[in-house]
Amino acid sequence: MYDDDNDDSNSDSVINADQLLSYGNECNNGEMSQAQMGDDTLASCWDMAKADKGNFVIDCGLLYHRDQVEGPESLSIVRA
Repeated sequence: MYDDDNDDSNSDSVINADQLLSYGNECNNGEMSQAQMGDDTLASCWDMAKADKGNFVIDCGLLYHRDQVEGPESLSIVRA
C-alpha cells in the first residue's frame, strides 16, 4: 500500500502535476506498469484512482499519488 511516511523520492520520480500530460507521452513503462498491477497491496490505490479519490491518478498506465507541500502540486509514482 502507499506509504505517506516513505519520503525517498528523487527528481526522477516526482514531476509537476501540470506537466504530467506533456512530460513525455511515450508510455514506455512496461516493467513499472506490470510491477504496479501485479502488486496486490496496491489494489485499493488503483480503485481510488479509478474513482478519482485519495489523490491517486492513473496516467499512461502508471499509478501516481498527487501531493502538494509548500509549492506546486506534484505527482509521485507509486512504487510496487
